[in-house]
Formats: sequence, structure tokens, C-alpha cells
Amino acid sequence: MAADRHTRNIMWMMALVSILATVVALTGEPPKEPKRAQVQKEPLPFDDDVVDGIHLPTGLRAIKNYELAIQHCTACHGTELITNTKLSQKDWLETIRWMQKKQNLWELSKDEKPLIAYLAAAYGQDTTQGRRRTLEIAESDWYVLE
Repeated sequence: MAADRHTRNIMWMMALVSILATVVALTGEPPKEPKRAQVQKEPLPFDDDVVDGIHLPTGLRAIKNYELAIQHCTACHGTELITNTKLSQKDWLETIRWMQKKQNLWELSKDEKPLIAYLAAAYGQDTTQGRRRTLEIAESDWYVLE
């Protein structure tokens, strides 16, 4: 019995070594350990991808602090969620608090105020970029289809 287990262990090790040798042969290098996520300290140089005030890869308005939205917001969701939303500064803050409480968004610390200022300036209730405002239609403008 012990010899069978020993033989089986040797066969497993040989199989693992052959898989590793195949990976090295195909890629030319041994498999690397996955890199740990690193917190970005400085704003990233995104300006090369800006045309007519729009950051092309994300579709975000490229005004002051837009790189903070790229760093913090796109880690969890697409930019369409931002560009299709129009909120006041107060409402953006409430949304961020909700994401921190319910969706495990990390603490934004020193980036919070500039990020909220960017979101309110670029996608606030008084902006014309992105989704249009709700149409205000008087009750008398409606009619019944027959």
C-alpha cells in the first residue's frame, strides 16, 4: 500500500513538472506570480488621449481632476454610469457614501473633495453634457390618443 501511494505521488510530481515544462517551452519564461494591486500615488498622464475635451478611452469630460474619476470610479463600473447621471455636488457625495456603505468602495481621503468637485462640474445638474434634463411639459400639452 505504501509503495502504491509513493508511486502515485511521484506520478503527480512528474505530471506537474511536465506541465510547467510545457508552459516554459511555449512562453519562453516561467509563469510569474500575479502582481498585487498598487495604489496610484500621482495622477496618471491621461492627457495624450484627450480630443476636444473628451478623454477618448473613457468618454469622460477632460477637465480638472478627471483622472481621479478614472482611478476611483472605473475600478468598479463603466464610465457610462457617470456620463449618464446628473447630480448636484451634495447628491454625488451621497452616492459615494452609499457606494462606500453598500458596495465596499474604499475611503477616498484627500481625493474625495476634488473628485466630487469634478463630478459636479462635469456631470452636475446644471451641465449640458451627457444626458439631457427632464423635459418640463405643462399638463395642458398632453392629449389623449384615440
